[in-house]
Amino acid sequence: MRLYVISSSGQKIYLSEVAPTRFELSHRLGSRTFDLGNEQFDVNEVNAEPGSNSAVGGAVAGSLIGLIAGPLGLLIGVGLGTLIGGGIQNQEYSQVNSFNHSEA
Repeated sequence: MRLYVISSSGQKIYLSEVAPTRFELSHRLGSRTFDLGNEQFDVNEVNAEPGSNSAVGGAVAGSLIGLIAGPLGLLIGVGLGTLIGGGIQNQEYSQVNSFNHSEA
């Protein structure tokens, strides 16, 4: 999960800090407001988005492992990798949704 704010020029600016909720983010930052670049933001302006495509990464990892076991291993590896990666991706979407619906 990646946290970001939208600058006054409309650009996404990513935060280096990660937190499960805006309330937790304000505690980690030490304040509800913070400076980023030349602008000041409130933690309620922070949004979250998924950080990666885990299902694709899982499929690639599974296929590489499956290559060792031959064609059948390749098929099984891709399938298992996709399932595991998809589960990780679903968990990340849940975390993003939870953060975006939280308040400081």
